[in-house]
Amino acid sequence: MWSCLSSDQPFWAQVRTEEELTEAITTASGEKKDCLCFIEVIVHKDDTSKELLEWGSRVCAANGRLPRQTKHKFLPSIIDSSRIK
Repeated sequence: MWSCLSSDQPFWAQVRTEEELTEAITTASGEKKDCLCFIEVIVHKDDTSKELLEWGSRVCAANGRLPRQTKHKFLPSIIDSSRIK
């Protein structure tokens, strides 16, 4: 499944086989090289290594956390609520 409406639109591909992946990489590095490219690879969980599954679990956990609250060092009067009147 491909999509690139024009050269300024992203190219994306969802692949399930090695042949589809090869074709998507060829397209992304060839005729669509000026597009932002996304290639989503769908694999069965039994086709992945233990390390990749562990890494995926860590990424999933990190993405589920709220972002850290930090004060912007250049705009303390705007960020610091005690200074807002």
